[in-house]
Amino acid sequence: GAFDPLLHGWVDRTPIVGSGEFALRTPHWSLRVVEATDQREAQAELFVKPDDFWEVNDVADRCPDAVEELRQCYADTVAALAAGREPPPLPPTENLLVET
Repeated sequence: GAFDPLLHGWVDRTPIVGSGEFALRTPHWSLRVVEATDQREAQAELFVKPDDFWEVNDVADRCPDAVEELRQCYADTVAALAAGREPPPLPPTENLLVET
């Protein structure tokens, strides 16, 4: 059912699908992608979480590798859910901003 991911114990990400856009929320990032149309190119917005609570500081242009890794993570997560499999681990980008 719709809540199977919660029952299986992985709550490190939330894939979101909308009309003409998708998003992925992880503990350290929030990615939103507006898909390309005939009139515009695809646009990505990336915000640092939890610091940027209101999502006002888009860092997508400064973190293109993070955008690509998170886009791929979104695709892989959705494919795993559709197939009833565990999703892959979060990408290395997830730990990029963690202080050591």
